[in-house]
Amino acid sequence: MEHEIKFENPYSRIPTILSSDELVDKAFRRAKRAKRGKRSSRAGERTMLLTASNILSDNLKNIIRNFPSLNNIPPFFIELTDLLVGVERLKIALGSIDWAANKINEISRRSLREMRRTDPVIVRKRAFGRIGSIMREISEDIDLLSDTRELFRKLPSFRDCPTAAVAGFANVGKSSFVRLISSANPQIAAYPFTTKETSVGEIRKGGEIYQIIDTPGLLDRPLDERNKIEMQAILALKNLTDLIIFIIDPSGTCGYSIEEQIRLLEEIRSDFDLPIVVISNKADLGVEFEGSALAVSATTGAGINEARDLIIEELDRLKSDQ
Repeated sequence: MEHEIKFENPYSRIPTILSSDELVDKAFRRAKRAKRGKRSSRAGERTMLLTASNILSDNLKNIIRNFPSLNNIPPFFIELTDLLVGVERLKIALGSIDWAANKINEISRRSLREMRRTDPVIVRKRAFGRIGSIMREISEDIDLLSDTRELFRKLPSFRDCPTAAVAGFANVGKSSFVRLISSANPQIAAYPFTTKETSVGEIRKGGEIYQIIDTPGLLDRPLDERNKIEMQAILALKNLTDLIIFIIDPSGTCGYSIEEQIRLLEEIRSDFDLPIVVISNKADLGVEFEGSALAVSATTGAGINEARDLIIEELDRLKSDQ
């Protein structure tokens, strides 16, 4: 089916990343167990060294292998990564971990050769000391990758399909609107810039999929109240969004006057080079905003089908214009 390809969250499938200390502890414990039963001291020391170095180098290589390629992830995610963590910082960390894996293998090979002519216990202890030093050297790099995983892993995946983002002040009914117009329950997930959760809903019609995103904490208050990170996060949405649906509450029961809501609308219109459809909510209260394309009630469901058709029509028109 068309549009089944997703902007999959590249961090969602990264396995848990153990800390440097945890990796060393794991490797050295298994090395001690592997030594048991060996007939000679030399064989035991060789086994300990091989076991520990292989476990560490393999785990470090797996960290790199499981981490998404920063050259291939979707633009939205690369912008968020650069904003919150720093793409170059991550690349340096990945390079350091790769260096450490190779260095540990090099120390192991050299030490195994040295064991042929020198006391194997002394050689193994010296090798373990060097390996431990290398692992301490990259501990912050490993922590950075682990922190990045935790920060992003609950962010939802997004479909590569026509997409609308819902904007408007808090309590105007955005989340209810997304639930009502979506053909399935919206995907709810954490968002790294706010304490609230993002809703990602889908509309399916005639084999086509349309995506509706509600990002509470981003497009729900004046832009001059934003810090730098929030503003960059808002701008990153441009990589996902074809259309903005601005929900307005003409009754003012949301806690914001119609004048405040219009100012927010104009700010978003100014900062986003995207078409905007204005929908008036809470029609059941008998008040409508004259500048809206239509009026709906997220409470009674009135006008929701018309809103769904309008959004599909606008997204289709935008797609055909591309």
